Amino acid sequence: MQIFIHRDDQEFGPYSVDQIKEFLTDGSVNGEDYCRVDGDAEWSMVSRRLAMVIPARYFTTAPSVAPPRSTQNEPAANPPTASSESPGVAPAKKKWGCLKIGCVGLLAIPVLFIGLLVIGSMMPRPPTDPDWDKGWNDGLIQGGADYRAGEAPPSDEVTAQYARGDLNSEEYKNFAGNRQTFIEGYESGYSQGWNNSKTANVNGN
Repeated sequence: MQIFIHRDDQEFGPYSVDQIKEFLTDGSVNGEDYCRVDGDAEWSMVSRRLAMVIPARYFTTAPSVAPPRSTQNEPAANPPTASSESPGVAPAKKKWGCLKIGCVGLLAIPVLFIGLLVIGSMMPRPPTDPDWDKGWNDGLIQGGADYRAGEAPPSDEVTAQYARGDLNSEEYKNFAGNRQTFIEGYESGYSQGWNNSKTANVNGN
């Protein structure tokens, strides 16, 4: 019986049953590698194709590659030697699949992080100025409420008038901060509140 082994898109052999047993014993070949016996049209798993001539104890369960196409009519290549004492042994299988997946995952993390930073930088955020913060919070609430009430989006001038109206209300009668800073924060918060409510409405929330 002449046996051929497929490894790394190459065909090695022919080998005898005894040689395959040796390869299985030293790990050069495992039960999930693919082989064909002289005359076969297709490749089969070693542990299945040779189960009738090699005892099950010889077969290992190392990961296997996908079944190769038949190379029955192609000349067999001479396999590189695994060592000076065992010429003709098929080379060990390269296990790059998990490594590649891990590398892609590691590269994806910083890309995702940068993307979040870019998205976050596009969203208006109130500065640390307390007067701006007060205006932004008031505008955020009013902008969302006006959108939900069906109001048309106001111009910057009208939004500024809303802010002045807040400052003239009873709540802010003792306001001693910078009125212009409050108005600027209000305008930004109003726009953000309007857009938030619009996005929530589009998404069906």
